[in-house]
Amino acid sequence: MAMRLPARLANVLLSVLLACACSPGSEQGTSPDAGRDTASGLVRLEAGFEGTLQLRGNMLRIHVTDTAGTPVEATRVSVSLWMPGHGHGAPAPAVTREARGDYLATVDFTMPGTWTVTIQVDTEGRSDTLELSVEAP
Repeated sequence: MAMRLPARLANVLLSVLLACACSPGSEQGTSPDAGRDTASGLVRLEAGFEGTLQLRGNMLRIHVTDTAGTPVEATRVSVSLWMPGHGHGAPAPAVTREARGDYLATVDFTMPGTWTVTIQVDTEGRSDTLELSVEAP
């Protein structure tokens, strides 16, 4: 026997679910640390994961610009993974260039937990880094 909710209660529940699903900050997989000037101030890095984080196959998008917002062609972009709570890393993902200033890495975590993802950008003979803290499921 199916149980029916009164229409009014069903509408309230649906409204609450939609509000939670659409509220700012509810999107998983993006990094709150993304989009800032690096320590040297040479470039601005924006980075974030697409969609919900998984253990394997996470797409990390990296955008490199100068301080005026013009895309920068880096001589090298690399990503390293470190799990501070366990004192170990994971294999470094390959980074591919998609367009001037745009790079993509497929990140695989070796286990669930908190990871530090360090993005290093080499340009004009200097290195800049951006660290993201992410929670792998």
